[in-house]
Amino acid sequence: MMRVLITVLLFLVSAPSGWAATRAVGPAGDDVTGDGSAAAPYRTIMRALRDVPALVDEPWIINAAPGTYPEAVYLDHFAMPFGASIEQLALNVGSPLLSITIHGPGAIIAAPADLPCVTAMGVLLFLDGVTCQANGNNGLLVVQATAILDDVQIVASSPTRSGVYLDRATAFLGGS
Repeated sequence: MMRVLITVLLFLVSAPSGWAATRAVGPAGDDVTGDGSAAAPYRTIMRALRDVPALVDEPWIINAAPGTYPEAVYLDHFAMPFGASIEQLALNVGSPLLSITIHGPGAIIAAPADLPCVTAMGVLLFLDGVTCQANGNNGLLVVQATAILDDVQIVASSPTRSGVYLDRATAFLGGS
């Protein structure tokens, strides 16, 4: 099962651009004049997530350029057909998954004090290469969702409750 999971994760992250809706974000981007393309990225991950429809009907990839994103990221208003579960992973091998991916080698999500870096509720979420700077709260909060973390670092500048907090959720950890 783990081999299938890793294969699917690598397939999704490297999927041809026509297989997923993509948005680009970068610290020098602009949430007002940007359009989420590589040439005109948004400045924040939350702005890019506003383009994802409430009913996620295709895979979405947020490509975060290296840099710091001083925000708390919430994925708490999306619905995915058939739910987000490990069964979905097993049944969709070879095709793009209904998921939201934040791909960001070199990207640092620096949440404000007492907020999680990323809160995921009811989604299938891939985090790839992201660093989470937690300050006094959970690094990642996953509730009734599935999260797949590949090369994710959690850095705490002060005592945090937990690096990854799961509530009726599933998480898969990979990478180094």
